Amino acid sequence: MAVARRPARTAAAAEECGPGSTLDGCRCRLAVERAYAGMIASGCPRSVALEAAARVYRYHHPEAGERHAHDTVESWLFTGPLH
Repeated sequence: MAVARRPARTAAAAEECGPGSTLDGCRCRLAVERAYAGMIASGCPRSVALEAAARVYRYHHPEAGERHAHDTVESWLFTGPLH
């Protein structure tokens, strides 16, 4: 059985999403938000949905540490006042 491989990122994707890019222009943000929303819609707890969204982020940014991924995803998802 063949192992699925992640496709190489195009030069345009690398310019907008990856090390040194601004997070506001990150092309994977929509995928992160969609993963979180889908998990919540299916009845998963917020903590599980947040972990799934962070995994999507780290798929697109393998160089990012776990804490950085969680902080970034939380800043994207929870734009209102945080307690």
